[in-house]
Amino acid sequence: MNLRDELTVLAEGARAYGDPDAAVRTVRQRRIAALVAAPVLAVAAIAAPLILPNWRQAATGVEEPSGGIDLTASGPAPVLPVDRAVGRAAFAYTTQGQTWLVTRDGRRYELPSAAPERGEMSLSPDGRWLVQDDQLRDLTGRLQRSLRGQRVLAWSPNSAMILAEDPLQQQFLVETASGHVDAVRSLPGLAVLDDGSVVDGEGGIEDEDPGPPNVVTLSLLDPGSGAQQREVVIDARGALSGQEAVKGRQGIIRVWFGPDDQALFEVAGGLPPGHSALLASLRAPQRVSAIAGAVGNRRWRPLGFFDDAVLIKSEEQVASGAPDGNPVELRAWRDGDSTLLFLLPPGSAVLPPGGVLAS
Repeated sequence: MNLRDELTVLAEGARAYGDPDAAVRTVRQRRIAALVAAPVLAVAAIAAPLILPNWRQAATGVEEPSGGIDLTASGPAPVLPVDRAVGRAAFAYTTQGQTWLVTRDGRRYELPSAAPERGEMSLSPDGRWLVQDDQLRDLTGRLQRSLRGQRVLAWSPNSAMILAEDPLQQQFLVETASGHVDAVRSLPGLAVLDDGSVVDGEGGIEDEDPGPPNVVTLSLLDPGSGAQQREVVIDARGALSGQEAVKGRQGIIRVWFGPDDQALFEVAGGLPPGHSALLASLRAPQRVSAIAGAVGNRRWRPLGFFDDAVLIKSEEQVASGAPDGNPVELRAWRDGDSTLLFLLPPGSAVLPPGGVLAS
């Protein structure tokens, strides 16, 4: 067969192939282009999932509206396996008597014996560690160890330590990676920071200190000797506009300590009345920011920290004795703006990273 003659016949109607020499050149160019395109497309196929956000990498099988993952209509899910890693957790939630663990990529696992609403379950701030049934478990591996009846009070922001309490209310610091345990010999702690210092739980946060209700003094103590390492004064008078207070019996509800030496307060009061939050730095120059408890017709409450953001949850509204039936929204709040992360079934209680009680 004469290739030039055959190409001339087959290229009828294609002007580029009217000349047999041009046809041969065109075939060669297309073969070269195909050889170059194949590895480029293969690299693109491999790289595509790597540039997506962390919770988009896996095929979750659920709709992702407006940048968030919709779990409102999710059906059954497998029980959390005990013999393999599942990856870091994003949060856990309880709805209709069932509790589910959600990983950073949107996968769900059932936790049949969990009771996060009773403080019997906890997640580390980085989502790596799960405490359940008196066991500390590494979700990224297979390590498990007993907490010997100790209850989690707080996690250090970097998840390296747990402030725990035994049935006699003696406090301990537990190193998550090694399991090493030290008794806390200072005053009872409210929290533990990354450097191992304990935030005094009997200081300005929980007691009725004299002075303005929106100024609180925190004492950071050496857990071994009880000596005060430093003192931090948080002045929220310029950030809170209503009758809110950052002191225990006057309005404080919860407090969290997060990355970059930040403290997050949930306080009662505000305009409109409800829950609002205060984000403050523990180091100079101090920044104090208020997080509104209501935007438009939705009310919000803080759940703690989510990486470098504040995790906020929409509150169910009750009108004429009936809930509104809207999905629960979980959002990441940063610098006055928020991004939708997940939609959950109405009425869901959420256990966030670093949380010790679902709400």
